[in-house]
Amino acid sequence: MKSQSVQTELFRLITVPVFAACFILASTFFYLQKSHIEDQFSNNKHLATELLNSVVFSNKASTNPFAEAANALLATGDYRSIVVSSATGQQIASYGLPLRTHSYQTQLGVESQWTHEDSLIYSFPLKKSNLQSSTPLWVIIAIDKRSWAISEYQGTITILLAGSLCLFLTFYFARRFRDALATPLQKIETGLRDFLKGNFEKSITIEPSSVFKDLASNINRLGALQKSANDELQLNIDQSTHELRETLETVEIQNIELDIARKSALQASRVKSEFLANTSHEIRTPPKRYIGLFRTSSQN
Repeated sequence: MKSQSVQTELFRLITVPVFAACFILASTFFYLQKSHIEDQFSNNKHLATELLNSVVFSNKASTNPFAEAANALLATGDYRSIVVSSATGQQIASYGLPLRTHSYQTQLGVESQWTHEDSLIYSFPLKKSNLQSSTPLWVIIAIDKRSWAISEYQGTITILLAGSLCLFLTFYFARRFRDALATPLQKIETGLRDFLKGNFEKSITIEPSSVFKDLASNINRLGALQKSANDELQLNIDQSTHELRETLETVEIQNIELDIARKSALQASRVKSEFLANTSHEIRTPPKRYIGLFRTSSQN
């Protein structure tokens, strides 16, 4: 369980910063790409507005610098349609792909921009015109968004590929770090557990190229010293036990001899007492007979 927690912590320490860095880079890339697209649209809008307002619009085919400027803009590939219309939505001139009237008719009267299908459309009033009209003319320009969408998709695919590569490298190096750090530490922990249980037969074996080889070698040396100390201590214990057993046997023999001597002494003492008792009785009996006989004689 502890080794699993070490590996999990190692993976977390490696993957979390990488994921955070990938997220920050991806967000920055999308933000910069969006800003680039907005700047590109703003530049195209400014270019078209300045260019078309710098020439005079004319509906004459022979002298129409406006048409030349419009065709030049269409040739760049970013512009899809350029329409000159009245304020009521009546189309006066059209360049490029046809643009439906309903897509811009309700937006005229004020400079604005909007999205219609796959085009980004904006309008502005025309400043120079040789047409006699009570209301100003309006220029409607449609820009193709598909090229920008393709750029966004390409950027997204690039980010996904880069993110996949980063994840692959992250897991690869995390696995390498695990093999280089977590696995040797797990072996060292297992060896220490065996040493704590008193099993000094197994030594810790790790790769010679590991950074923990010196630590494992020192732990093995410490285990060998501890095993030698334990063997010496056990030998001393066995020797002391043997000497103590011999001493106990000697004491037991002495106790038996003392018990036999005590019993012999008691027996001798009992025999002596009986002898003295008998001797005293025999010594006292004759004098008593003589004293009794003498008393009897005196009375007579």
